[in-house]
Amino acid sequence: MPINSGNDPNDIHIVTGSVRLKSAYASCEATGMFEPVGIKFHYESVTKFQMRPAGMDSPTFTFLDNVGRVPVVSGSVIHIAEITGALNCDFARGPNAGPGGVHWLHAEATSAGYEVRLVSGTAGQALVMTPETASAFTLPIDNSYTYASDILWFIYQGDGSIESGGPAIMNFMDTGRTCWYGAFGPGSMHYAAGESSYGNADQNFLVNGAANDEWTEFSYDSQVPKNAKKVYLGFYYEGLGSSIWALSLSGTIEDEIGYGNLLMRMGSNDSNANASEAFWLTSTQPALTGALMYRFQRYDGAQTGYMWCMGYSF
Repeated sequence: MPINSGNDPNDIHIVTGSVRLKSAYASCEATGMFEPVGIKFHYESVTKFQMRPAGMDSPTFTFLDNVGRVPVVSGSVIHIAEITGALNCDFARGPNAGPGGVHWLHAEATSAGYEVRLVSGTAGQALVMTPETASAFTLPIDNSYTYASDILWFIYQGDGSIESGGPAIMNFMDTGRTCWYGAFGPGSMHYAAGESSYGNADQNFLVNGAANDEWTEFSYDSQVPKNAKKVYLGFYYEGLGSSIWALSLSGTIEDEIGYGNLLMRMGSNDSNANASEAFWLTSTQPALTGALMYRFQRYDGAQTGYMWCMGYSF
């Protein structure tokens, strides 16, 4: 029977386990009815992660029948894929591995982000990673997988300077449609005896050692998926007197004086030139793709600023 009553041609109807409509994702966005539910992602090793039904981690917790459900689309048809066991995705399978690894058409990159999707079809179900720099997601031409989800998760692979032997997935926690990289961003949860969480993470800072007060481009595209809604930023600086962080869409003169396309402005307005403190600040921002602008406005000419991404949420 129809979910929506009436004769509107955009009504959504259940048809043999699938959902048919004129514009599948447009309707999903408009109604919010088809979000993934009952799934969680887990860091397994420096090369591998898993997607599982959430109930596998807590047997006392069940979502409906303890089955994860993910909308997958083929053309204008949405099918609700049921997830009853763990699905692995592993960089160790090599470039162009396809299901369970890096996308069919793409090589592996470091200091890079990967969009994670579920694909399904006659070959079963699998996770696939696509570099965030890819222009579009495509299914295999042999029709073994004919359905694909929207971006379900995002993996950031560091350059290997933390883990010996090569690149490494940066550890994360899935707290329920929110990915948390740790207090200092990707790398900070790779702490081991004799290491510094802050030092491990600094290779992945969005801004490492800002030492100017000019508008400068930066981006968190490699650490945050395109369909994220929020990004959580951390900042650190120390020095004498006042210092101001500002984030903007454009970095114009209008932004400098506090209006225009300003996204955020924070810092200290301490007028005492002898005040020397370390400032640790956090901010929640809308997740925006492409080049943004930052300005670290320092007043004594000696401060150095750092900015990192602690996580994101869908």
